Amino acid sequence: MCLSGEQKYLFIFHFLFGHAHPLAAHLQQQERAVRSGHADNVQKYIEGCSICFERKLDFCLEYCRDQFCTDCFQKYVTEVVNSSWGLSITKIRCPVCKVHISQQEWAKYVSEATIERYNKFNRPYRTFSRCCPYCETEMTPCESLRYSSCRSRFDATIFRDQEWRNSALPHLHHRLIEQLKSISNSKHQLEQVKLISCKILQLEVRPESWKKLQFDHILYFPDIQCSDCDQFFCLQCGEGTHKGLTCEANMKQRILWQQQINDNDVETLRWKLEFSRKCPCCSIMIHRDEGCNKVECTLCGFVFCWECRLPWSENCGYFICATNKRSNLNRLARDMLEGDLNRSELGVPDVNNIFI
Repeated sequence: MCLSGEQKYLFIFHFLFGHAHPLAAHLQQQERAVRSGHADNVQKYIEGCSICFERKLDFCLEYCRDQFCTDCFQKYVTEVVNSSWGLSITKIRCPVCKVHISQQEWAKYVSEATIERYNKFNRPYRTFSRCCPYCETEMTPCESLRYSSCRSRFDATIFRDQEWRNSALPHLHHRLIEQLKSISNSKHQLEQVKLISCKILQLEVRPESWKKLQFDHILYFPDIQCSDCDQFFCLQCGEGTHKGLTCEANMKQRILWQQQINDNDVETLRWKLEFSRKCPCCSIMIHRDEGCNKVECTLCGFVFCWECRLPWSENCGYFICATNKRSNLNRLARDMLEGDLNRSELGVPDVNNIFI
C-alpha cells in the first residue's frame, strides 16, 4: 500500500502520541480486510480443484486424497488415454502426486468412449504390426496365446518349475535363437529356427515379458512376406527387404540410386535417414525431428539418449551428450545454419512471445 507524505505524517503522529485519527481507523480496517482475504484464499485453496484452482472440488481420490473437479479430471484422463498408442500399457496416475489410480476408480468420472479407447489400446498381449510399403496391408509377425490355452496344451509342471520362471524365458530365447541361427546353413533350417522362436513366444504368460520376446523375434527375423501382394519387407524400418544391409545402409543406397532416376521419394528417404534411429532395445526404427536428447520409445518403453543410443544416465545431457561430442558439434552447426538456436523446445512455451 502506498501512502502520500501527509498520510505518512499522520500515521507516525498517531503512532507516537496515540491520538485517534480517521486515517488510523482506515488503516486498521484495511489490515482486517487483508487478513480476512487471506483466510478466504486459504479456504478456497482447501476446497478447490488441484488442477484449475478455480472450481470447487467434486471428489477426492481414494488413496492419495488429492481433489479435483469432474471437468478437469475428465479432461486429464481423456488426454492421457488419447496419447497412449504404444505397446506399453499406460497407467493412469494422479496429476499431483503421480500415484497409480485404478481403472475402477478413474472410470467413474470419464465417458464410455474414453473407457473403450483405453481398453482397446491398453489390453495385454498386443502385437506389433506394420503396413506393407507396397500395398498398405497390415502385417503382424507374432501372435500370442493366452495363459489358459498354453496351459491346456503343455505339461502344467513346466509352469511350476522355478527354472522356467517368466523372467528367464526372454534370456533363454535370445541365447537359443542366436546359437541356432549361427549353425543354420540353409533356408529350410532358418525357417525351422523361426518356427522354434514362434513356439517359445507362445509359452510366455506375462504380457510385459511377451512384449520383449516379440521384439527379440523381430530382431532375428526382420523380414516378413505380405499376405496380399506377396512382397517381402523389413519390419524394423518399413522399407523393402534388404538382406545383407542394415536399414540405414539400405536407405543410403536407395538415395544414391533414386538420384539417378529423379524419384520423388528421395526427399522422404533423406528425412527418414536424418531423423530416424533404431531403438537400442526393440530394434524398431523410430522418428524424432525435434526435442531434447532424452527419448522414450513408444513401442517398448525403453528410455535412451538420442545421440549415443545408450540407456539414459547422468552422462547424457538433455541437449549436450558427453559420450557423443562429435554429434553434438554437428547438431550445433546445423542449428546455426538453420537459425534455430533461439527456437523453443517442443512442449515448452516460447518466452520471447510471452513478453513481447
